Amino acid sequence: MGPLCDTPPGAYVYLCESSNAEFEFVLGAGGHGQVNVSFARVPDATAVLDALMAAFSEQHPQAWQSAT
Repeated sequence: MGPLCDTPPGAYVYLCESSNAEFEFVLGAGGHGQVNVSFARVPDATAVLDALMAAFSEQHPQAWQSAT
């Protein structure tokens, strides 16, 4: 799978075999989506959320600066 911005709308699930964590990415139209995290250790969930925030700030630098 490539970048999320090139992925069609739908639900995508990642199951981590080493920690039994489940990450579900629900992508909608227009770049909107939802992330559901289940059974993840805090460091793993934090890493995913940090990566999403970094990607958002790269694509929308003005929105991130006005929010802080």
